[in-house]
Amino acid sequence: MDFYSPQVIWNFLSGKACATNGLSDQTELSSMSILPNPTTNQLFIHKSGTWHFEIIDQFGKVLLSGDEQTEISLEALTTGIYWIKVFDEEGSVVQRIVKINE
Repeated sequence: MDFYSPQVIWNFLSGKACATNGLSDQTELSSMSILPNPTTNQLFIHKSGTWHFEIIDQFGKVLLSGDEQTEISLEALTTGIYWIKVFDEEGSVVQRIVKINE
């Protein structure tokens, strides 16, 4: 079994929730949307206020980052499962994103 296969990782993580470190993270997640997910090449973040994001791979390496970008190009990333971490003045939220072939 190929444990690095996106499908194996997806099957393992499907239905599992990312733990948060407090109630404010849960509230913050509801005021933010990250669409579409799964996605092919573009990711759109709708969030108010001042914030920063990081796209992280399964090894914890930060692949992309930026400030208050509402449209993020994922063309440089291969097909697979990633995490997006969004930071603001109240804390941070982590959400799983999936990049698929067109």
